[in-house]
Amino acid sequence: MTIPDEEVLTKLRELLKHADLNVTTEKMLRKQLEEHFKQDMTDRKPIIRAEVRSFDSVVAPPFAVVLSACLTTALYYTDRLSDI
Repeated sequence: MTIPDEEVLTKLRELLKHADLNVTTEKMLRKQLEEHFKQDMTDRKPIIRAEVRSFDSVVAPPFAVVLSACLTTALYYTDRLSDI
């Protein structure tokens, strides 16, 4: 029995919500899908890859934005320390 792509994507999105994308690989996610659906997901690699990349670009801010926020915060508190 073939599982509809939308059902696979729904489960994948659920997995992605709880995944640390710094350590979780597409292969790990595919294996979790295989365990859940009790079916080989090798042929679904393209849709899994596309969904992971789409999710990552929406959830994870660009590195430059994160770095800028960190530097701004550090400078703010450095200025505050000189007031003490």
